[in-house]
Amino acid sequence: MNRGCRWVCTLAVVILAGCAAPSELARRSEVALRHGNDRMAYDLAKKALDKAPGNAVARSTFDTAALHISEDWKQRIRNVAGADTVIAAKQTLEYAHFRAEVVRYHGTLPPDTAYTRDELALKRAAGRILYERGTQSLEERRPKLAYAQFSEAAPFGVARPDYDQKMRSAFEQGTARIVVLPFVDEVGIPGLAQELSNEVNKRIAEGTGSLRFTRLVPGGNVYEIMTVAQLGRLTHEDAIDLARRLGADQLVWGRIYGLATDTRSDSYRDRIWRKTSKRDSTGSHDVWSPVEFVAVAREREVHLRYEYEVIDANEERLLARQRDTPSVTARTVYTDFVPQGDCGAYALTSPELRDTDKQAAERVDKRWKDTVGRSYTLPKFLECAKRGHERRRYRNDYRSEFTDDSRPAVFLDDLPPVDDLVYVALGDVWKPLLEDLEHLDPVDVIDTPPPAESQ
Repeated sequence: MNRGCRWVCTLAVVILAGCAAPSELARRSEVALRHGNDRMAYDLAKKALDKAPGNAVARSTFDTAALHISEDWKQRIRNVAGADTVIAAKQTLEYAHFRAEVVRYHGTLPPDTAYTRDELALKRAAGRILYERGTQSLEERRPKLAYAQFSEAAPFGVARPDYDQKMRSAFEQGTARIVVLPFVDEVGIPGLAQELSNEVNKRIAEGTGSLRFTRLVPGGNVYEIMTVAQLGRLTHEDAIDLARRLGADQLVWGRIYGLATDTRSDSYRDRIWRKTSKRDSTGSHDVWSPVEFVAVAREREVHLRYEYEVIDANEERLLARQRDTPSVTARTVYTDFVPQGDCGAYALTSPELRDTDKQAAERVDKRWKDTVGRSYTLPKFLECAKRGHERRRYRNDYRSEFTDDSRPAVFLDDLPPVDDLVYVALGDVWKPLLEDLEHLDPVDVIDTPPPAESQ
């Protein structure tokens, strides 16, 4: 049986074992031990002891399997030590975790002074190697790498008087202050540069918990030193100069351009049918009466482009670049028809037409779906008309209703202006930027590869 199959079988046995009685778990543990599967025997015995700490069979199997696993750990560590001291030292930490678990289950492992001596020497050597690597990385202007190496050395007890100071120095040198500057507005929308900058700053600030070495310069600091002429019109040179004046190590410069729009409208004009009940000498009958009906559908598409660059202000080096072509489509539908009574009593066609001319009824259905949309049945649409008859003019607080292109058309006798739809289209600009910052955060500037040319 290959290793992958054995692992799957072991996992299946352990999962099923969770429901077994302690005595059955102990029995299975003994069988696994006899077949040389120490890890399965150990895990099954553990589960048995969880349920019955006094089970003698489980205790005996646990101790034997733990001893075998312990010897295997020591042999593997010694084998690896000949090739890589640091990796072997890290394995001693995993082995220590295993030994601690054995103790928690009141197991016993025989003392091994020779291994204890070797482990101590291995840890000291690994700590020294990682300390020296960190020191060298600092000298090579790689403070983030140095901090990682110093951190790796910590579990091995580095006996160097300047260790803590070098750790602090590596962190301080590696930490970069970044400023997100207002995007250059080439589409001519008043306030766009500042509002977009504020939103991006807010979102990035909320996501900085994932960034160890990145600190965001508050957006308010930017406007204190920017001139009115610069707002929304920053050149690369001005942006780098502003970043330096703010004490920022990195900056985000971007622009918005290439705005295109398209607006269309359509209408559904036809009779709809209302069912009422009529009583005569023969009883109560359903009567379908035609009612004149008009619904209007509108659609506005907005397409634009944006790009941004993350730049190292000290070396004027490009660290990341993104370009994208976001778009948004706003769809609205409306009728000033006010339904009477139950909206479920209305239909696009009469039952008689559906019975006598099925194709004509299907043409009506298709025209309705093409105009008003597949998401609206006539009764559902009339319910919207009942509740939202006053929704004739667009308001800014309706903007959030247009952030999802996949949702049904909004019941409204208007369309959002282009300016508002530009804000909607740019609503996720911060997401790729935060991803770029997360990729850049652990990497030193000197080791940052040139960004790929995006389309």
